[in-house]
Amino acid sequence: MPPSKPASQRARKVPAMQVAPGREHRPLGEREMDLYRIPNEMWIAVFEAMGNPSDLFKVILTCKHFYALAIRVLYRDMQWTDPFLFASNSRFWEHQDQSMFEVPRSLKISLSLMNPNPYGRYDPSAIVVEPDGTYNLAMNNISPGMMHLFHHSLNGRFEPKRVNYYASPAMYDAITTSVSSFTMLRELIFHNSDLPYSIFTAIKSLRCLRHLSIQNSILPLVRVAPDPTLSELPITELTLWSNKGDSDMMLHSNHTYILYLCTAKHLRTLRIDWNSVTGRFLSLKHPAHQVELPTSLVDVTLRFPSTKIWPAEGEETRYPIDPLGAFLSNSPGIKRLTVINRRVAFDFPLTVLPNLDYYIGPFSTVLSILTNRPVRHLEITDFDRKLDDFVHILPIVAEIKPTLQTLCVFMRGWDDEILFALTTLFSDLRKIRIKYETGYPSEQTLLSLGAQFLYRFPRLETLHIYQAQPPAPPPSLFENDRAAGPSRPRSRGPQADPRDQEVKELILPWKRHCPYLREVQVVEDSVWRRAFDGDEWCKRPLQSDPADKYNVLH
Repeated sequence: MPPSKPASQRARKVPAMQVAPGREHRPLGEREMDLYRIPNEMWIAVFEAMGNPSDLFKVILTCKHFYALAIRVLYRDMQWTDPFLFASNSRFWEHQDQSMFEVPRSLKISLSLMNPNPYGRYDPSAIVVEPDGTYNLAMNNISPGMMHLFHHSLNGRFEPKRVNYYASPAMYDAITTSVSSFTMLRELIFHNSDLPYSIFTAIKSLRCLRHLSIQNSILPLVRVAPDPTLSELPITELTLWSNKGDSDMMLHSNHTYILYLCTAKHLRTLRIDWNSVTGRFLSLKHPAHQVELPTSLVDVTLRFPSTKIWPAEGEETRYPIDPLGAFLSNSPGIKRLTVINRRVAFDFPLTVLPNLDYYIGPFSTVLSILTNRPVRHLEITDFDRKLDDFVHILPIVAEIKPTLQTLCVFMRGWDDEILFALTTLFSDLRKIRIKYETGYPSEQTLLSLGAQFLYRFPRLETLHIYQAQPPAPPPSLFENDRAAGPSRPRSRGPQADPRDQEVKELILPWKRHCPYLREVQVVEDSVWRRAFDGDEWCKRPLQSDPADKYNVLH
């Protein structure tokens, strides 16, 4: 018999604590956090802050509680960029109640429609997908003996050929039905898509729709007169870019049909390609279509044809465009105008654009726009200008608009002289952005920036000086990226950089010269911000411009 332990070493009987059924009792330091004690609203706020949908998808797989809270956040912004993605997503909606159909707020559709009959024999790498996600190789006349057509020879080796997946007509009908079922949808984007005629009926059923974008898409065949009831749509923001369709000279032109979206009574923002079709329609000079344009327009972006088809500078300095002048004359409420791909000056009456406050456009149009208009914010979009070009035009701009508050330029190569020009001519600037393609400011320039230049801008709030690449051209209409699978938005957080401390020490003294300075950008992918005077500078991720999703070149 083993000897008994001393009383001091004997185990004491501790009364058992009351533990909830199904939960194991652990010491206080080892207890897990009770997820149910955190309010649902706080969890939802956390889920909404997660920028990557794949991360959020992993969260909803952890437990039923997170699934119930995060599933609505996950389906608030949807993307159908692949036929198989739509097929798998449609199975989810088959078992949801009506309240779930009120969750989606934004939907992007990027699917191509193809009839397999005319194309299957000539392009066996094109696969047509049905609504349930299945596809029949026989539809494309593909047999096991023809599988070699999916490969091509490269350096003596056979490499897999890229396979493109297209939606069948039945899948497009299912897409139209699905769009109509999302009754609370506020944003709808079609990109690289084929539009069925039934999509207009679906759009009219969305009474909460505010933002509509149709770009790089093929317009549906139309055999009826335009629908005047499109003016009753509740949309406030419309984008129509790089779409392919019939000529407006046809009896029932799909280009003219879709332009009736521009007659929405509450439209405030319009982004559109300016060509002969839109010119005749929006100038109210189309002989067959007399419409009434909304008077609520305040923000207009016009994308002209590529600059290579316009006269070279020096050959013609002014180019009158009567339809454009007529359109702008009929829209006196415009406060922000953006012009893309334009090289020659406008020839407008001085009464056009009486309320223009913000202008974004090429170098050659600046003087004709600023004259006799209340412009306070100016962005020059040319990315191939040298210092001599700015030295010539900035004194004239300063004479016309000495109280300019925003000035943004893009230089081919960095030169310190641009800073001397700005400090001499514009003392009331609130925002300065200087982007350059090559070169960089010297260390001495950066160290003396506050004492030598910034003190001349006592009201400066935003300063951007960084190296950037010229904007890429718009994507081709026939670019098909469905084979690579659905695209997912990626969250860009502030990355740790060993130079961050140096940047912070560089901008700290600037508050002495510019007490209102709140934002500084010295690299392309991040900014430094502070909330108020005396606040600490913090590196933040660069917030993307809301217009980026519409391919605005800036």
